[in-house]
Amino acid sequence: MKKNSTMRVAALLMTLTLVTTCFVGATFAKYVTSTSGEDKARVAYWGFDQAAKTTIDMFDDSYTNVASSNDDNVVAPGTSKTTTFAFGYTPKGAEVNSLTAGAIAMPEVAYTFKVDASITGDYDALDANSNFVWTLQKGEGTVNKYQTVEALIAAVKALSGDASGSKDYTAGQLPDAFTSADEVYKIGWDWTFYADDAGDEADTAMGNAQDLDDVTFTITISATQIN
Repeated sequence: MKKNSTMRVAALLMTLTLVTTCFVGATFAKYVTSTSGEDKARVAYWGFDQAAKTTIDMFDDSYTNVASSNDDNVVAPGTSKTTTFAFGYTPKGAEVNSLTAGAIAMPEVAYTFKVDASITGDYDALDANSNFVWTLQKGEGTVNKYQTVEALIAAVKALSGDASGSKDYTAGQLPDAFTSADEVYKIGWDWTFYADDAGDEADTAMGNAQDLDDVTFTITISATQIN
């Protein structure tokens, strides 16, 4: 009887051992392989001032000793004026005009940059009058003088980086003429007054003409992303 009891206990222990072994094998014996990835993006930086606008205030209706009789803007010997235009670029994360390391300093997309200028009206006599010149100046730099409308327009268009007035730039490039928010240009004209009779004939003929010369000046600057 005792032998049978011993056999029963041994058989029970063997069964429990087998069950435990199966449980452990099912729970802990396995292969595991996994992988994960992540990516993120931000909007590419543009940087050209979205509020930028060009307002040309190039002529007045009165100057010292000169006054229009009907509020038309006029020009005359002894008068001159300049106006300013700009197309600012602001580096993100950097102070204006300071392209510091680590900052987003350039546009991150390719774009077409255009600078256009036009003058309409009758200006042949102005072109022919050596006493009258157009002027263009970067900041407080050298004042460049141009005898003709054609020469002035060519100089303004060249600010795009190309004589045509239009140039494509790759991401990371800026036009040399407009690299910061304070890149200001002065454009204007100067009609020299002579105390003696030098140039009087041309000036007087213009002032007495039946159809007085008149001009309208326009500058348009744009940056457009290339698709």
